[in-house]
Amino acid sequence: MRSWIAAVAAALVLLPAAPASAANRAPVAVHDVVRISSAAAGTDVVVPALANDTDPDGDPLSYTAVTAATKGTTSLRDGQIVYRPTAVNGGADSFTYRVTDGQGNIAAGTVAVTLWADVLAPTGLTIGPADANRATLAWSAAPGAVAYQVFRRSVLVHTTSELGWTDAGLSPDTQYGYRVASVSAEGLGGPPSSRMVFRQAQLSTPSTPVVHLTDSPTSLSVSWWERVGPGPWNVYRDGVLVATTPRAEIVDPGLVTGRQYSYQVQSVEPSTATSVVPPSPLSGAGRGTPGVLTDIIRLYQDIGGARSYLGPVTVAERVIPGGRQQDHRNGLILQQNGRAPWTVEGDVVPVYTGAGGARGALGFPRNGFHCDPQDGGCAQGFQGGTIWTSRSTPARVVRSVMTLGWEAAGGRKGRLGYPTAAENCRLRDGGCVQTFQGGLVYWSRTTGAQPVLGAIRTAYAKQGWETGRLGYPTAGEACVLRSGGCFQQFQGGSIYWSPASGAHVVLGAIRDGWADRGSETGRLGYPVGSERCGLRGGGCFQEFQGGAIYWSPASGAHPVVGGIRDAWARQRWETGRLGYPTSAEILWVGSYVQTFQGGTIMISAAGTRITYR
Repeated sequence: MRSWIAAVAAALVLLPAAPASAANRAPVAVHDVVRISSAAAGTDVVVPALANDTDPDGDPLSYTAVTAATKGTTSLRDGQIVYRPTAVNGGADSFTYRVTDGQGNIAAGTVAVTLWADVLAPTGLTIGPADANRATLAWSAAPGAVAYQVFRRSVLVHTTSELGWTDAGLSPDTQYGYRVASVSAEGLGGPPSSRMVFRQAQLSTPSTPVVHLTDSPTSLSVSWWERVGPGPWNVYRDGVLVATTPRAEIVDPGLVTGRQYSYQVQSVEPSTATSVVPPSPLSGAGRGTPGVLTDIIRLYQDIGGARSYLGPVTVAERVIPGGRQQDHRNGLILQQNGRAPWTVEGDVVPVYTGAGGARGALGFPRNGFHCDPQDGGCAQGFQGGTIWTSRSTPARVVRSVMTLGWEAAGGRKGRLGYPTAAENCRLRDGGCVQTFQGGLVYWSRTTGAQPVLGAIRTAYAKQGWETGRLGYPTAGEACVLRSGGCFQQFQGGSIYWSPASGAHVVLGAIRDGWADRGSETGRLGYPVGSERCGLRGGGCFQEFQGGAIYWSPASGAHPVVGGIRDAWARQRWETGRLGYPTSAEILWVGSYVQTFQGGTIMISAAGTRITYR
């Protein structure tokens, strides 16, 4: 026995001492406050009392008991406290509960329950007058409510004890929706109103009205574009509302003739108790003065007035020699006495005014500006001519006298095309010339207007135009000659052209000599060179396809062709002993004979014989 105790003692001595276990601590239950709507009467409500309870040792907590409540029932169900209120008029209730940490420790807590009766949502919510930055709300009182919360686009923006409120600082371009909720005496918000009201975006500003005269000198017509919707519109005269109309125009009667009035327009839209649309800002001011409706004013109004391509009036209608005129930012309206008015517009205006306008050579317009959709050319006719323009040429005047020559060559669709330069009337003897895409038109008092084109024009230029020996053209180009040739007559001669020979001038005695020999249809054919002078004794000659014509003051003009010409050439032409020809070649007794100043050349079957004087 002693040895067992000793052994035990020895063992106790030999083993290290173990610390004693610490005591498990009790959990901590924190009192809870719960708010429950009386609308939940008869409905189970889970009370999360454990949510703020703790255990110092980290042990999990669970409910062990719950006491009874006075205004509801309590129970433990599936590890949760379930409270079912029975009160419907609000008030306070409480109960206690116990929790355990599973280690034999418990704690008790109290749940204070506040029951309240829900306030009803406000009724009769309306939205009243609104402008670009404000909207006014109104509603009916809700039983039990002590205040009201206003929600704009679902965000609380205001709380008030009043039955209305004005929301300010709104954006004109934004739509806003509103609801209102009641607040109970406990400071709790109820459900929002079932009705939602809207302040719509502000309407767009109408166009500036255009004010027109009417057939009555005491009324004005006011119109505007319907670009912002179908109306209606408010119309203000001198700042005072005078009409509300579903149409984009009114006639304002009973005005004072000669007095200016100012008009503005405002877009409006019918509003309801739940949707209000702010009227638009006022438009710009359109002004007008009642008076007599003249033909010029009527035309101006018919084309759209200040909104038209002419733009606003810059100089009012007035009398000018022979008619009337009104000036605009982008054009003119002119009326010759006894005729209808016409507009002058676009590129035509500076050309027309540069030509002196109605007082100048063009006079009053005879028609309107019109265009050819095929080539894009445009024109306007006047008393004294036409102004033409195209996609590739600027606006140019073609006077009536020049038009005759232009049209003789096919006009704008002919070889000349459109005018490219203004008329130049500083030529010899008071003549004029105008350049076109394909040539020229010359005019003088004695010759009229004639076109000059192509190769003939080039040859004419080499002769010094109208200042040269040819002078002005007296007719247009004629292309009816042999082998597709053409010719044109001038005051001092002609120009002949063919595909084989080109264009060359024929004039004076040589032209007469050539004509005597059948011109281009004769043996000489077309000229292949121009006249060359400076020969002996002041002579001249010109080459043709079949020979040449020589001329001198002493001998006249005579052709030299074929073998006789060759023989003459061997005698050094006109510088030789034979001199100039004095006749044309003739056939005499089977021989060809031609006389010269110094002798005769004869060609026969026997050969060539030259006889000198």
